[in-house]
Amino acid sequence: MQNTESGGRPVTTWATAMLSRLAAFAAIGLVSLLGSTVLAQDVNNGKVLYNTPLVAGERSCSNGACHGPDPLDRQNRIQLGENAGNIANAINNLVVQMAFLRGHVTTPQLIDLAAYIADPTSATGQPVAQVSPPTLSFGAVAPGTAAPAQQITVTNTGTLPLAVSGVSSSDPDFAVNSNCNVVAINASCTVNVIFTPSATGARNATITILHNASGGSSTVTASGSGSAAAIQVPATLVFPPTVVGSSSSQQFIEVRNTGSLPLQISAIVITPSGSPFQRIGGDCADGISVPPSASCSVSLRITPTESGAAQAQLLILHNAAGGSSAVALSGLGVVSAQQTRVMTEYRYAPLDYYFMTSRDGDKTLLDAVAGWARTGQSFNVLVIEAADRLGISRYYFDQVARNGQRGSHFYTLVETEKTLLASLNPNNLQAPRLPYNEGVDSYAFAPLVEGVGGSCAAGLAPVYRLFRGNANFPNDPNHRFTTSLAIYNQFVGLGWDGEGVKFCVPAP
Repeated sequence: MQNTESGGRPVTTWATAMLSRLAAFAAIGLVSLLGSTVLAQDVNNGKVLYNTPLVAGERSCSNGACHGPDPLDRQNRIQLGENAGNIANAINNLVVQMAFLRGHVTTPQLIDLAAYIADPTSATGQPVAQVSPPTLSFGAVAPGTAAPAQQITVTNTGTLPLAVSGVSSSDPDFAVNSNCNVVAINASCTVNVIFTPSATGARNATITILHNASGGSSTVTASGSGSAAAIQVPATLVFPPTVVGSSSSQQFIEVRNTGSLPLQISAIVITPSGSPFQRIGGDCADGISVPPSASCSVSLRITPTESGAAQAQLLILHNAAGGSSAVALSGLGVVSAQQTRVMTEYRYAPLDYYFMTSRDGDKTLLDAVAGWARTGQSFNVLVIEAADRLGISRYYFDQVARNGQRGSHFYTLVETEKTLLASLNPNNLQAPRLPYNEGVDSYAFAPLVEGVGGSCAAGLAPVYRLFRGNANFPNDPNHRFTTSLAIYNQFVGLGWDGEGVKFCVPAP
């Protein structure tokens, strides 16, 4: 027969239930809390514990799905947590949703938490989150390259511990990692931000730090750009005709960095090897770094070993897009300094445009293109540079006529005109409406008197220049060159500007 209490309850049943409760509390060291008195250690710390996720990835007590931000609202029977033993029993036995807390809370923490739940109004003070700097700027970074990490310092200047619950970035190009968790009063933690642009272009991000201070979060703006070096070189370099066995004067190729990161030049070579072109100087060199907006130069010459046309490439290896750039080199070996070739005039009928050239490649192309036709006008020019003659430089103005539908060429050997044109485009850029110097076409002699009423030395024929100017021909500029005085006078009568004698060539 079982022993019973005075109320008739079996003693063994009561003892079993009591031992079960004792075991539950003893599991976390709370046997001394079985009484009804709450032995609070720190109600302010209890407030932090209540509002802070104590296990990564789980909710805090204050989460709306649990007990809510204010224990006085009595959400989900939070009032039972006024006793630390009840909290411990819920974690270890009664509430499945709280099982994740097992092993993650200490006895003092449970006591503090219970004290706060019992009287949340007695918690005084607040954490204060102070972040610095307010902005991060990473500048220009090559796509796919990680910039050095920059740090955000989070300091708690308040009177309660600061709980940091998360750090995030609005743009994946700005990666974040952090050692921030619970920041003690007057202590700090660090958020690292690493910028790795995925492509070129400006990038911006907001770095958000979630915490339990006023406002619930702090933000820092980050900026940077995916940038690269960019190279600009001329497409071609044409050398003047040069007597076989002698060397031309040096010519230069400008290599300009038009990007926002340093241009690394790894090698400069002429291909194929054995061509008559030689690299003889300049400040561009293998392994050089060219800063943004800066340039270097390569100087070259041609020493032909046989008569006829010569072609090669100057190949520049670099870190800009494409990895390499090529400049087409061309020249002509001739057997005599007095050798001449024919400057031939063409007209493009659809746009009523006159053009002349002594270059055989140009002539072959124009003869094959519909709309272009030879006018029958031509004169001889010299192909060799010498002290008694000047180079006829050829310039191209892109998109200057017919509302940008066509460009216009211009020739001159007059040094003052060359100087003026160079000042209009000092970097010789291929850009709309700027005079782009295409090199020396051929050679001729300076007039004894230049311009209207000009003349040439004996044995030379004057070349007259006409200009279809804006006054009489709006938006349709064009120059024409002729040795025929009759044609010159005819076109002046049609409204073209007569500019007189501009150079002299060997007489027919």
